[in-house]
Amino acid sequence: MDSGKFVRVREAKAGLPYHLVRASAKKSIIVAKALLIMRKRSLYIFAFSALLLAGTDPTWAQNQSEGKKLYLTYCSSCHGDNGKGDGPAAQSLPVKPVNHTAGAVMNQLTDKFLMEIISKGGSAVGKSPMMPGWGGQLKENQLRDIVAYVRSIADPPYKPSGK
Repeated sequence: MDSGKFVRVREAKAGLPYHLVRASAKKSIIVAKALLIMRKRSLYIFAFSALLLAGTDPTWAQNQSEGKKLYLTYCSSCHGDNGKGDGPAAQSLPVKPVNHTAGAVMNQLTDKFLMEIISKGGSAVGKSPMMPGWGGQLKENQLRDIVAYVRSIADPPYKPSGK
């Protein structure tokens, strides 16, 4: 493969003299320079992406449709299929479950608060102890999916504060 021919190649640093090297070495230098350029560009792209994601609201990255499925499984028996607090079990509870569509109330609650009440139950945040905690059954990303879904059904719609 190597023809044995010598070619002139300039070193990477300016001002250095030409050297005689084999043609295959010239290809190696070109490939090395290309890899270095690609590595720098990848670093810039990664840094730029990280900056973009750093300012986004964590609920945006969650899956609302998965949250709806989980909501229907774990929450709808009390809160209702549409989140109005009118599920089949709600009639037998001493305290009416929260209406998740009431944006005036729900939009004032932080994501952290919603995560805590869903994972630890009502008594953990000074609410009804009838609200069970689902942290033992659900992973954190599933809890975030539910929060994202609850945020999506609020009327007026939830607008993140950007903090």
